[in-house]
Amino acid sequence: MKISYNGHDIEMYDSIQDLPIGRYEKHATYGIVDSSAGSSLYDIKGNITKAASLIDIDKDQAKQVLQNAQVGIEMIVTSINPELMSFAVLVKSIDGEAHDDISEDGIRNTLDKIKKQGWIFSTISNALESIKKKLHRN
Repeated sequence: MKISYNGHDIEMYDSIQDLPIGRYEKHATYGIVDSSAGSSLYDIKGNITKAASLIDIDKDQAKQVLQNAQVGIEMIVTSINPELMSFAVLVKSIDGEAHDDISEDGIRNTLDKIKKQGWIFSTISNALESIKKKLHRN
């Protein structure tokens, strides 16, 4: 899959058949963190509200939800957005330049380049959702 914005092109892995195992594992890991801890203050607020509603019903589940909120806070403080990290892992190239480093620093470098080029969040988020559907369908 190729997406374009502001005169720049990002080529993405969008097929399970073409996705290297290491990238798949990292994408799945960041996806799990995003779905449990979240990627924003809004997600953290939702976790805290959910924990408050569970406190008298299921203390163990409430505790887990609060731990997820804690992870979300730590991610925000350290400038890690699991949703964007899961996107960056799927980037094959930017403007024809390969992005093969999937270490945390390599993923951050990929995101930094995307940010410097002025990409908007909705374009990234829509592409990620489209790819997720393709990956889970196969």
